[in-house]
Amino acid sequence: MTADREYIAHIRQSDGKAQTVVEHLEAVREGCEVFGQKIGAAHLAGMAGLLHDMGKNTNSFREYISKAVENPNHPPAKGSVDHSTAGGKWIYERYHSLKTSEDKIVAEWIANCVISHHQGLRDYFSPEGESPFLDRVVKKREGMEEYGQAVAAFLTEWPIPMLDDYYGHAKKELRQLAARRKKMKLSEFSFSLLIKYIFSCLIDADRTDSRQFEEGRREGWSRDHSPFFQRSYEALLQHLEAKNKGDHAEHPINQLRRSMSEACDRFASNPSGIYTLSIPTGGGKTLASLRYALKHAVEHGKERIIYIVPYTTVIEQNASEIRSILNEDDQILEHHSNVIDQFDPVSSAKDYDLAKERLSLARDNWDRPLIFYDNGSIPKLFLCKRDPKRPTIASFDQCGDCF
Repeated sequence: MTADREYIAHIRQSDGKAQTVVEHLEAVREGCEVFGQKIGAAHLAGMAGLLHDMGKNTNSFREYISKAVENPNHPPAKGSVDHSTAGGKWIYERYHSLKTSEDKIVAEWIANCVISHHQGLRDYFSPEGESPFLDRVVKKREGMEEYGQAVAAFLTEWPIPMLDDYYGHAKKELRQLAARRKKMKLSEFSFSLLIKYIFSCLIDADRTDSRQFEEGRREGWSRDHSPFFQRSYEALLQHLEAKNKGDHAEHPINQLRRSMSEACDRFASNPSGIYTLSIPTGGGKTLASLRYALKHAVEHGKERIIYIVPYTTVIEQNASEIRSILNEDDQILEHHSNVIDQFDPVSSAKDYDLAKERLSLARDNWDRPLIFYDNGSIPKLFLCKRDPKRPTIASFDQCGDCF
């Protein structure tokens, strides 16, 4: 298979190395597939990843990105070259005219994710009766002078038969997801949330690949956090054992804490579910729930432990205590309004910017095994798209799995 590798997706600031459009699209497709597979939407998300930057296969974008690097103080106006419409326009033109409703839905969903990946999802119909979506994929003419060139270059790498086959898998996924919705007796509104999930997969994969290219390092799309959970569980047990040998170990309150902690440890072997942990203030809920969560994560192959607490002061207190026990700050993410980013003061400006961007992305996609989140209230339901087996939740008033 041959490909025109002259078209550029990104140019690294540090050394001027270029990432080709082919390389970027393949990487984002792979990431979208991994994220989408969590709910059985690998090809739906993967198709969006494959098409999202088709419009960078043009002379105009190559000139635009080259000038941006050559003149960092006076770059071309951001967004002055439209690169996000082409992929959405192509999939809409090719598949939306087919007979089945599945073709129309898949084409519309993927097209909207592609044209919107630098902004929010477009309305299919606005309150004024207009269609911002159709304005882009059907009516738009300005900035589309090289659309044919972008499509031709794209099809050199991914021929029509390959794309038709891939699209067929995406349709099959849509059919299976629709059947699952009916079986679970979920509302039609819940089905419409799938497009937001696909969009989220695309945004995460695109930003992650762009960041990793800029950093000059490549990480796998999947994470194995089981070693961290095992280390953390052992560290917690050592901490508790030391407390049990202290001068006040036999005090009634400490006996109660020990009893509840051991009960949570035993209960962790049970299947995933929603459970409550009712202990009076001072009874040791934080460490008891953490003990449950860590052991449950190890035994049931979980990918995330998420503490959700309604008060910032409480979440800060919990996070601080657990950080001091586990001593692995880089694996723990706090996401609330009181967080102050702290980076190495002797780092170079480049390292500082990369660290700040990495932390910002981690907050966007919660790419850490242990997360502390303050959202003002404890939800009854919580979905983590990173975890195919659903995440373990350990919060102030409940510990267990959410759905």
